[in-house]
Amino acid sequence: DVPITIGRAVGGSGILNAMILVRGQPADFVGWGPNWQWDHVMPYYLRSEANADFRDPLAYPYHNASGPVSVRFSAERDELSQAFVQTARRAGIVENWDFNGPERLGVGYYQFLIRRGVRDSTAAAMLGRDRRPDGLELRARAHATRVVLDTS
Repeated sequence: DVPITIGRAVGGSGILNAMILVRGQPADFVGWGPNWQWDHVMPYYLRSEANADFRDPLAYPYHNASGPVSVRFSAERDELSQAFVQTARRAGIVENWDFNGPERLGVGYYQFLIRRGVRDSTAAAMLGRDRRPDGLELRARAHATRVVLDTS
């Protein structure tokens, strides 16, 4: 068995990923149960994302530009990352500019959860950066056994 790290914090496992946006693949949701398959989950991914780089929904159907969570490529690319990508391309590894698109294999640069040069988070984006929504109660060391979404 491979241990799976679980983010036990407000915002979930996103706090563990060095700001990198890598969402689940369709196969990851097989067996999760009714209404948790890829086709059910993908609209929520889209609704949450404010992608600064993949803005056109016709050209990039795996992305959205109008959600609350800020997503973008880093403004800077360090020399080591550039050398790694160039070397991999020379070795014949296919280039991939969108690891959250239809293909996950290849070499390229990841997108990050960054807002105005600072780490963005699902918790801040969804619950409010300056104040919490009325009626929201956060409980420490609580374990959720289900999630109920009211779509009305």
